[in-house]
Amino acid sequence: MQNQKLLYAGTVATRTPWHMAGHRHDYHEMIVLVEGELNLIIDGEKIMATAGDTLFYPAGSIHEERSCPDSPFRTYFICFADPAMADAGLPVRVVDRAGRMRQLAHWIYDEQASGQPDEARKPTAAANIFLAALIAEFRRLTRDDTPPLVRDIRAYISRHLAGPITVDD
Repeated sequence: MQNQKLLYAGTVATRTPWHMAGHRHDYHEMIVLVEGELNLIIDGEKIMATAGDTLFYPAGSIHEERSCPDSPFRTYFICFADPAMADAGLPVRVVDRAGRMRQLAHWIYDEQASGQPDEARKPTAAANIFLAALIAEFRRLTRDDTPPLVRDIRAYISRHLAGPITVDD
């Protein structure tokens, strides 16, 4: 935990079409999708995220985000440093059916932002503890006992949602 450090947290909410052009950071970022849908391209891979998903962008990965026209969305974004996650081989997206990631992201945002003007917001010790819990929960959600064939089929379908998919595919 001592190597994890919260840099900042924020929220994005929109009811109009929204687009963040492709960019990269020197730090890791998690996007916790609270409501709506978000289309993502990360290092060339297309992903559609829905409410309950958490996205992980490793430092240096190029990512682009776009809202779905008919689906307003709300997210928390958590930006942090953690050398242990640099080459951890973690997936880009996990599903949080229990809502733990959303709750932890909310606590991080609230704790980091509480009572301080925008220019003076600095992560508190509690916010860093919540970050450690968020990372631990993300890692826990990545443990998947699903058979590899089922994972491959799900990944294929996810990548090809926009087009027709046949049984032969």
